[in-house]
Parts: sequence; C-alpha cells; structure tokens
Amino acid sequence: MDPTKILAKFKGDFTENPSRWWKLFENFGSLYWDESKFCNAFPLFLEENAQIWYNRLSEDVTKSRNNLKCEFLKKYEFSSGQNFQTSTELINISQREEESVSEYINRLHVLSENHNYGEQFTLWKLRNECKPELMRQMAFGKWPETVAEAENRLRSVEATSKCLQEEDQKRMQDNIVTKLQLEIEKMLQQISAVNSKSLQQPTASPTMVEPLIDDRKAKVQHRIRTPRRQRRRNPCYRCGECDHIPSQCRFIRIKCNKCKSIGHKAKMCRSKQNKFSAQPTKFISATGLSNTKKQQI
Repeated sequence: MDPTKILAKFKGDFTENPSRWWKLFENFGSLYWDESKFCNAFPLFLEENAQIWYNRLSEDVTKSRNNLKCEFLKKYEFSSGQNFQTSTELINISQREEESVSEYINRLHVLSENHNYGEQFTLWKLRNECKPELMRQMAFGKWPETVAEAENRLRSVEATSKCLQEEDQKRMQDNIVTKLQLEIEKMLQQISAVNSKSLQQPTASPTMVEPLIDDRKAKVQHRIRTPRRQRRRNPCYRCGECDHIPSQCRFIRIKCNKCKSIGHKAKMCRSKQNKFSAQPTKFISATGLSNTKKQQI
C-alpha cells in the first residue's frame, strides 16, 4: 500500500495547518518506522515549496526527529495574518444545509485547534449556529452545560428527526399506493362488467334477410341532415344543388344543351330562346309550281 495515498503531501503554500499535519504524520510514522526510517520517509511526504525547503536543511537537522519538528513548525507555523483569517472563519462559522452535525462539529474543532477561545465559545456556536430545525427541537429541554453533552444531544436529535422524516415519507407512499390500488380495482370491475355483458348477448346467427334490413335501417338512421338554419337558401346556379358554392361545382365545365355555353346545366339555363316565325317549308312539285299559298296575280 502506498502511504502517500493515506496521508496527503504537505505543499508549504500556507493554506494548510502545519501542526495538525505533523501530528497526523507522526502518528502514522510511529506505527511502521523507527526514528531513522521516520527521518528518511519525511521528504517523501513533501512537495513543491516544502520539498525545496527540505533540500536546504543540513544533515544534523534531517537525521533527528525533534530537530525536524522544530524547524518544520518554525518555518510553516501560522503567521498573524493567517491567524486572523482562521479566527474570522471561526467566528462566522455556521452549519450548512447539506452538512450533518458530526461534520459541523469536526470543522469547528479543526478551526479552533490553534485558538484558545474556551469551552463557552464552542457551546455558543453549537447553540446558535446549527440548523433552525435542530435548534427548535433542542429548545424543548434544558441546554447541556458541557461540549460533549451538547454534541451527543445534537446527534441524537438529528437521528430522531431523520427517522421521523423517513416514517412520514413511508406513510405518504403507502397512502398513494392504496389510492392507486382502489382505482385499479374499480377499473378492473368495470372491464369485467363489460366483458360479462358482451358474453351474455346471443350469438345465434340470424337469417340472411335480417342483416340487409338492419343495414338499410342503419344507413337511414345515420344519415346526417343539416338543420334548416344551416341549409343554403341560394342554390348553385350551375347545377341547382344546395350543398356547395358555384365556384366549387363539379359542372363548371359542362356545356349547356340549350344555349350551347359552358358553365351550367340545361335545367339551370336562363337564356331566352329566340322565337322565330314559323315559315313553311318550300316544296317544289314536278310541275315546277310550289305548294305554298296561292299568290294573287
């Protein structure tokens, strides 16, 4: 197993807590190495600026564990500006929405390692900077006097609230499932009733004359007639029907037999016939005389 994957390397960019990192490295090294191996493994956990700083050290410092600790903390101990930054973060710290109580407590302890604000400060932060839901539940009883009691009580309150929320969600899901089951049962009953009615109907084949009569009756019944108000009063002047307009008539290119014009039928023709005077047909007989009226000579 690579030990660098368990413990993060120290960069030396003044964004880390050197005392906390040294404690973790010292506890990790005491499990596997003696003092000489500890000193030899120390540069493997450094990178960037910290590696450059280690290369400038003398052999007397790199061979002893205590000298390494003193030089390391002297070099990378928090400055006054960084102390001010951490103090402001500690004063403005509050529990986030997606953060649990244990995560909030660990973050509070990490920021308060290098500051001696006392136990009352941590109690005040636990009492006033937690989630409002937890604070409402904590207000029912007496507030604990020590930090450990406050942490345990906050954890228990959070666990109970989670259990209650899960139970409420289960109840809601059960209610929805029961409602859906009732609706499904009603639908199945309706379907079964329809199927039973269809099965109860007679299935005897009728005679050949009855279906023809039924079809004629159905055609007469289903014949759709337009109401009197919706009928067209002005029929088409091309064909005389009332179910369309003249521009959509199918006899728009037909030729009239009376007036010989195109665009209407003979029954709808409006042209007046020329009434010519009836003239007798001339007939010439064999004698060369016509059989018309006798002209007076």
